[in-house]
Amino acid sequence: MCYSAQVTASFRTYVRRLGARADLAAFHTLFERRSADPRIKVPKALEADFLEPHNDEEAAIAQVITSFHKDQAQRWEQELFKQRKRLADAQRQLQSRITKAATESQRIASAKVDALLARLGDLKRPQLLPRDSRIYPGYYAPVMVREQGQRVVKPMRYQCRPAGKPAIYDVKYPGTYNARRDNLQGFWKAQFGHTHGVVIVRPGLLRARGPAPGRGPGPQARRSPGERCPGVPPPHPPGHAGGLPLVALAGGGRTGSAVLCRHHRRAPTRGGRRRT
Repeated sequence: MCYSAQVTASFRTYVRRLGARADLAAFHTLFERRSADPRIKVPKALEADFLEPHNDEEAAIAQVITSFHKDQAQRWEQELFKQRKRLADAQRQLQSRITKAATESQRIASAKVDALLARLGDLKRPQLLPRDSRIYPGYYAPVMVREQGQRVVKPMRYQCRPAGKPAIYDVKYPGTYNARRDNLQGFWKAQFGHTHGVVIVRPGLLRARGPAPGRGPGPQARRSPGERCPGVPPPHPPGHAGGLPLVALAGGGRTGSAVLCRHHRRAPTRGGRRRT
């Protein structure tokens, strides 16, 4: 199964090349929710379009994003001060006496300082890098669906919760960021063939050893060109939708969709999903 993918995070690409309408209200709601709950993950590249707004709605979203960045930077800087103090205390302890506790504290604090400095650097970096478009389970990305006969692009989560199921499903079934072909007519029968969308995505990563889904990226094995994720059918010949590398999604929950396969001919059909 693919664990991660590099997506086209610019909603303007869907608007310009696929004729979709951007659901700006849905994007605004997502960024407002993230301000209240920083655990909500959004790739940096998804923010970029809104930080160069074209209208008042986008300017309002940019204000929410900018405010979140300011608060996030403040939280990380406070934690950085705390970890630097912990590191200095451990180093002073080690100068007088080497203990297991001080050695471990030094190791942990050093790792956290490095991680926090990297996060702050990424947060303040103006230019985009390829990794800024990479999503992992639990991340949100632009997805195109059809609603009332019109193509619409809106944010959806890379993980599927079947409609009507409680939020605990995300914890009980953490592997629902993808769908096995032999389960399409079983676990996913209410979604497969009924609620689909499209996302522009590049080759993914296979899951290797690392944290559980939703806890951030761990070690992965990159697929070589032409290699498919296990259980995923080969792509149809390129050429549709302007040659864009499309992936079909089958959704059904309130919060998003799960990747099924590349170039799926049914995408998109109906939107009709409740989201928060």
